[in-house]
Amino acid sequence: MDRSLFSRQNWKRDGLMVLGWLLVVGLAVALVWYSFGNEPAASPSADKPGDGVTPQPQLTASPTYVLLPTATLTPIPQTLPSPTPAPTVIPPTPTPTPYIVAGADGVNVRTGPGTNHEQVGYIDPDGQADFVGTEGDWVQIRYDGEIAYVYGPLVTIVQAQEAEATASSETPAPTGEIVAWSEELAQLINQQRVAQGLPAYTYSEPLKQAALLHAVDCAERGELTHIGSDGSTLSVRVSRAGYDSVNVSEIAVTGATPQSAMERWMGETPPNDPHRSQVLSASMKEMGVAVVAAGDTCYFVAVFGRP
Repeated sequence: MDRSLFSRQNWKRDGLMVLGWLLVVGLAVALVWYSFGNEPAASPSADKPGDGVTPQPQLTASPTYVLLPTATLTPIPQTLPSPTPAPTVIPPTPTPTPYIVAGADGVNVRTGPGTNHEQVGYIDPDGQADFVGTEGDWVQIRYDGEIAYVYGPLVTIVQAQEAEATASSETPAPTGEIVAWSEELAQLINQQRVAQGLPAYTYSEPLKQAALLHAVDCAERGELTHIGSDGSTLSVRVSRAGYDSVNVSEIAVTGATPQSAMERWMGETPPNDPHRSQVLSASMKEMGVAVVAAGDTCYFVAVFGRP
């Protein structure tokens, strides 16, 4: 066998093997280099601990906030209270001031509740004055800025409380009815005269005024007399009333009605009949009659005259 041929064949085989190992080694080196070349550089503090460099604080990753969807708030309608209307101011109703109205015959004004007190004035028929109060049968009024008194049955209290409505709750008739009684009494007197064959009396306004003033005076005093509270006589009163007379006479009585007054006068028996004889007098020609109520008592006064 040729040894040179054998040697040449082994050399080729060994060369290929060496070449293959070189390729393998080269690839391994390349891989190692690639691996080290791409490895991240180590932190200096990590490579050299305790070398005097203050380690930097590690940054902590901020937590991730997930934004939740915002809820849509539906506004709730609010019912606002209606504004309270301002209260309507109603002006107070003025309280009417009570007052008195004088009757058809007028009334005297005095300083106190009685005929013994001074007369300071006179209120004409239908005249008025402020009402203040009552004291017995008398009414307090304001007269010329002062407190004065008038006789209750001769006035009417208007717009006063029930407790102060009248000076006497037992007054049987208002002023108008008293006037009617005066007229009725005059008719009864003339009826008696005609029944006896005598002419009827002529009605005289001055004599009626004299009778009225005296009847009021008696009612204020609560006393029936022919002498006035001021000491006046019948002749004086008739003269004051403006009646020019030749002769005058007067009769008076208390009672409840005109009929009761006539019964008292006509019930007398002659010769003790001073009142009956005046009703049937043949010398007198005219008359005036007045009726004034005081509580449940009426004062009847008749004045006869011959002008």
